[in-house]
Amino acid sequence: PHLTPPIRCSLHSAAGQVRLLSPRLLHVIVHIRASFGFIRAVVLLRQANVREFAWEMMWLSTLAAVTAVTFGLLISALYTRRLVKPIMGMAETAMQIARGDLSRRVEVHGRNELSDLGSIFNDMADSLERQTTQLINEKARIRSIHQSIGDGIIVVDRGGVIVSVNPAAERLLNKTAKEIER
Repeated sequence: PHLTPPIRCSLHSAAGQVRLLSPRLLHVIVHIRASFGFIRAVVLLRQANVREFAWEMMWLSTLAAVTAVTFGLLISALYTRRLVKPIMGMAETAMQIARGDLSRRVEVHGRNELSDLGSIFNDMADSLERQTTQLINEKARIRSIHQSIGDGIIVVDRGGVIVSVNPAAERLLNKTAKEIER
């Protein structure tokens, strides 16, 4: 085949070069790998086609970037919700325990840091409930002993305020517990 001088000159140029042959024609030098080595080729393109192709590639790249960012935000939102929901559940359960409902526990699912935290939280709540029950039982036992003793007993706190009066003290003072505590 007959090659024009500019194209023949292009075959000796480095790969990746782009030259303007005329106001409407571009040529691009490329290397193509083959089983026997490299082939140097010249690709002739009309400038109008190149511009149209560049615009299409720009819009496709922009669309791909917007899609990737949207998909990333969606995944982030779902993952954040997956993390925040158990933490919010723990906070709600902690508030209910603080209000006195010691029977409340958090749901534990899976094997990760949040499930470990949930298990530890439940262990803490079990211990708190057990200790509170022991204190209530001990207080009831002491109150029972206090109320059944034949000697008059008046219990005061550190500030000297009367907190309890047993029936024997009421009889000795000839007053009710409410009258004595005033």
